[in-house]
Amino acid sequence: MIWWLSGFVALSIVLGFATWNLLRQNDEAEDYVAELEGYIATLLVASQAAIANMQVVDESGAFEADDEIGVTFQALKEVIADYAEVMGLAPADEALTEQQGRSNANETT
Repeated sequence: MIWWLSGFVALSIVLGFATWNLLRQNDEAEDYVAELEGYIATLLVASQAAIANMQVVDESGAFEADDEIGVTFQALKEVIADYAEVMGLAPADEALTEQQGRSNANETT
């Protein structure tokens, strides 16, 4: 009887420590994920601002022309839009969506 009780107590201590250790590791992992999500959101906002600044500098539309630079520029805008969609964020700059609307209108004419 005493052996069973000793075994039960020892097993309870081991399982209690294992549970505590796993909870501690899970908490650390959650903190790391939250930190990375913040970093990705900051990177997304910076990327959107960079696209908006490129559009302001490029008033003539040379970046958005149908050459290699235009294709690269469009690819960058699509990647940033995909990131925004994944993160659940709207475009940070209204000029960005306005410029996209103008470029779509130019493509149809």
